[in-house]
Amino acid sequence: MKILDLYFRIPILLDYSVSITICALAYKLRSVNFLPLPKTEQIYSMSSDLTTIGLTLAGFILTFLTVLITFKADNKVRADNYDPDAPVFELFFGSHLYFLTIGHLKNATKSLVVITVIGYIVTLVASEASIGYLYYYNIIGITIITLTLWRCLLIVSNILKMQR
Repeated sequence: MKILDLYFRIPILLDYSVSITICALAYKLRSVNFLPLPKTEQIYSMSSDLTTIGLTLAGFILTFLTVLITFKADNKVRADNYDPDAPVFELFFGSHLYFLTIGHLKNATKSLVVITVIGYIVTLVASEASIGYLYYYNIIGITIITLTLWRCLLIVSNILKMQR
């Protein structure tokens, strides 16, 4: 569990560090001709798919944030009037964990929007000569989207555990 604690302290930094490391590994494997460059059409298609997936996931996370904020507005329990008999979910809304959760979800949305905007820009300016950049963006994009989704699923599963 200590690894997850570290991960949740600096999730964005670790997400981007892991993605850059994987991208560097792909670059090294490609430079020794172990990893071939896919066809241009496949690279463009993957980039388009990643930007669409990134924006869709950002929308889902924003929806979840809206639901949490709406429930928080109806919450009667606060840290200064703690009631041990209150439902656990209400205690969550009155604790510091609520604000940590909101922060993580908000940063996940920002990260997805940033990676999506970068994807659109790289796709717009990529030419046949620079298609490799789009390929490496795809690797970074897949990694960021996967890690962000994984982090959000961990948060949701922990919230669901509290409801038991």
